[in-house]
Amino acid sequence: MSAVNRLIGEDVKFMYILGGAMVAVTQPVTDANKILVQAWAALSKKTMGPKHPYTFQTDTEAEIPLAWYPFFKDKLGAKRIAAIAPDDETGWAVMDFAKFVSEKVGVEHIPMLFTRSATMDFTPMLTKLLAKKPDVIESTSATPPGQWLAMVKQLRGLGYKGYLLAGAGSPMGQALEIAGKDAIEGMYVRGQEYSLYNAKAKDMRARYTAKYGAKDWNFLVVDQRDNLYWLTQAIEEAQSLDVAKVAAQIPKMKLKDAWLEGTYFGGKAYYGSASVYLMPHVNYIIKDGKQIGQPTLQVPEDLKKLLD
Repeated sequence: MSAVNRLIGEDVKFMYILGGAMVAVTQPVTDANKILVQAWAALSKKTMGPKHPYTFQTDTEAEIPLAWYPFFKDKLGAKRIAAIAPDDETGWAVMDFAKFVSEKVGVEHIPMLFTRSATMDFTPMLTKLLAKKPDVIESTSATPPGQWLAMVKQLRGLGYKGYLLAGAGSPMGQALEIAGKDAIEGMYVRGQEYSLYNAKAKDMRARYTAKYGAKDWNFLVVDQRDNLYWLTQAIEEAQSLDVAKVAAQIPKMKLKDAWLEGTYFGGKAYYGSASVYLMPHVNYIIKDGKQIGQPTLQVPEDLKKLLD
């Protein structure tokens, strides 16, 4: 909060805030001072919508089940889908949405919340989860990748042979180091290593690694790239730095520089405002320690109407 207040004192009008809990805590101040917030977080109806016209979610987070749950049910025959998330503002947002989509899709929703901490031993929690016999276990976008990979290793050690979905991707080196090749075999991943599929992202990775080295590459660089482009586009189209005018322009924009075609701001039907940066559901599956691209998942039209 002190950093936000200091920036407001310096007349900053545009801020990037990480985490749903941080957005919720700072929102009374950012709203009152008309600060446009780019939130890298899974937000909820409490933190987005008409009451918070200057807050925009910069990635597809809680909304992941819209494409994935129909895929698991219709293509893989899943009837019970477990979702794991931290017990905090971000976790509550993704869990609420997962429950909402589960009911619409017709699968059983099995929630499992955990307390954020430094622990990497989730055996007691996972033992309880497996007793409910889930067909799919997904990490949601809220679970830190390192902890999810530790869970994957422990799930396999406990005998779980069902489907896994990583809601937030991890570099393959990290996945192999933490979970091991056998544990991650067959795991689906909500594709964030977009340079495997996308020409713009591939070019960006090549230029980045040429300058800084391959060791320092992080696929999240690509995620953050778009935020600068769409905010710049909104300012240019509004012909103003006035926050109210810029915020009003964002939902109207046909995005010019999104590196994934089909990206747009939506969510009005569910959140009350078109404040979510919705991206195509690029995905991959891990086979023999390698990322294998899968067809992009589309949100079924009947479910899309629930969001937009």
